[in-house]
Amino acid sequence: MYYLSDVGGMVSEYIKKCVAIGLLLCTTLSSAQGISELLEEYEQASELYKQTRRDSLGHLILFKRRDIERMQARTLSDLLKSLRFFTLANNRFGILTLNEYGGISPIPRHVRLYINDHEVSSLHTGSPFLVWENLPLDGVDHVEVYLGIGAIELGNDPASLIIKVYTKEPARENVSGLRLTGSSRKGYDAVLHSARDLGGDLSYIFWLSESYDNKKDYRIGSQTLSRDGRYRYAFFGIYFEHGSLELGYGYVKKNPFMGFAMDNVAEKGYTRAEDIYLTLTLYPSEDRDTKLVFSLDNHRRKHLESSSSGLYIPVFMDPLNPLNNPREFYENTFFSKVTVYLSREFSSKNNKLLTALSYKLYSSDVDNRYYVTLGGSVREVGETVPFNRQEIYSLILEDKFSINPRNLIIGGLKIDKYYRNGGFRDFEEIIARVGYISLLTDRLSIKGFLSRSYVPPFFYDTEISGRDLDTMKIPLSVTAEGSLKITDGTTVGFGAGFVRIEDAFVPDSTGRLTNSGESVEIKPVFINLESVFREDHKLQLGYSLFLDPDSEVSSTSGGFMRLLSSVGRFDLFGELIYRRGFEFSGKRIKDGYDLSSGVTYHVSDSLSLRLKGENLLNRSVEIPYVVPQTGGVVSYPVRERTVYMSMEWVF
Repeated sequence: MYYLSDVGGMVSEYIKKCVAIGLLLCTTLSSAQGISELLEEYEQASELYKQTRRDSLGHLILFKRRDIERMQARTLSDLLKSLRFFTLANNRFGILTLNEYGGISPIPRHVRLYINDHEVSSLHTGSPFLVWENLPLDGVDHVEVYLGIGAIELGNDPASLIIKVYTKEPARENVSGLRLTGSSRKGYDAVLHSARDLGGDLSYIFWLSESYDNKKDYRIGSQTLSRDGRYRYAFFGIYFEHGSLELGYGYVKKNPFMGFAMDNVAEKGYTRAEDIYLTLTLYPSEDRDTKLVFSLDNHRRKHLESSSSGLYIPVFMDPLNPLNNPREFYENTFFSKVTVYLSREFSSKNNKLLTALSYKLYSSDVDNRYYVTLGGSVREVGETVPFNRQEIYSLILEDKFSINPRNLIIGGLKIDKYYRNGGFRDFEEIIARVGYISLLTDRLSIKGFLSRSYVPPFFYDTEISGRDLDTMKIPLSVTAEGSLKITDGTTVGFGAGFVRIEDAFVPDSTGRLTNSGESVEIKPVFINLESVFREDHKLQLGYSLFLDPDSEVSSTSGGFMRLLSSVGRFDLFGELIYRRGFEFSGKRIKDGYDLSSGVTYHVSDSLSLRLKGENLLNRSVEIPYVVPQTGGVVSYPVRERTVYMSMEWVF
């Protein structure tokens, strides 16, 4: 095992809670797209996002720094709720997830989250959101979201959605800042951040944050459901001529919400999780074409839960004697990952070839895991699968060839070999992708990908099923998008795709995961519009849907409208997010309309005051949950109407 030092208690004391009173009215409304000269034409300007965007990763949705600030997006989840093809949701444990249109993803194992070039997705489940759902954006310059299957360049675990959060560049900043936020629900945030250029090619950035997210409690019978959470984050990066060293930390403690409870009421319990990572990036050569990355990740989680009705944990259920089923469950687990990534780029006038090798070692250690049965006996269960160590060796090749100044071809191949230290099979998988980017005219550009990929079972999948699951296959993915510049300030984006999925992970009649014998087809379509007028005003519109979806247990279409404006010392925004209603197990879920609005007043160059309202209509789409004991359905919104007041001081 690889342990890093404990970083708990990084914020010494909590700030006083403040309560915000007030509302505002603004009206309501994202998108973006994209070696050398060709890609420079594809997106103008010299902002930092220009240096980080990687169009070979997929179809890009870009949140620029100025837009993030005017939207008063405090945390990562504030940005994700408008993503096309997804509905922001909470799972049964109150943890953030992204439900793909038409389906339900209690654990979004298809999502990879990066802070700069380091992946922070869970070592246990594959999802990044248990710890990182409330990542503060105060130290962030911009966020890139890549949609598309078969991304190769990063050497990450396979994904269909990649979120890259880029911190501010110290040399551009040379400032420190403090933000304090209070909510009408008695929640609060406190964030301290600093970025400085120390001279001599040496600079640093850090932030510390403490927050408490106090959401509305709900009741089932005489019992209370709570999904309140406390979060702490810390980040420190130091940058020098030939590389960087970054340390990141995340902590969450949440109430269990419904958890595993048969009656949907976890009567007591908590989930507490910590992530800490250290990553060293080196560029040994002056041209920076060779890159070496070494990183260590640790994840520790404790989970306690009890319900007098029993807990529905399929791998522990006894169909012959219900008294042997669990009513209390506890686990204290530790996961670690070691990553080594070595790449070399070979560039010529019209060609850029990336070659890379990657090695990952995942380890699992169960310190304690037991459950108490309805009959009162204690069962020590420890490891529930026969392996606790997994190695992944990867070979990566990706070539970008410029046919001429307006046409680029991308081809990539990634071979992954998995080795486990006992019981379950070793296996090998291949990701392949071909892409094409073209500037057809000065006003019209297109981008498309043809891919094949897969999704592996993570530690959690094998634990919860007790089975040697096959990988989920994506034998065919075809996606394309276009961007048409109508006027100098107005651009229309549009796109469509076709994806086939086989051997998906689905629960069987006992609730344990197995590989589905049926294939699923997805046909996404979207259209966006962005109009910038008089430089300080921006209107964004978008609508997306799945055509003829195989499943309709969540929204199958949705859209957004966002207006961003600056007038004198005021920044204004309004945003309306729509998700279509649907039927779930006999319960009709109404159309959702999530209206947010806000105003920022810049008192001076160093002091700003902000007021923001979320879900002002109290009509955002509700998320349905099955009650295992009765088969009934209850539904709740991700967030109720909430008002925030913030003060930010830059010094």
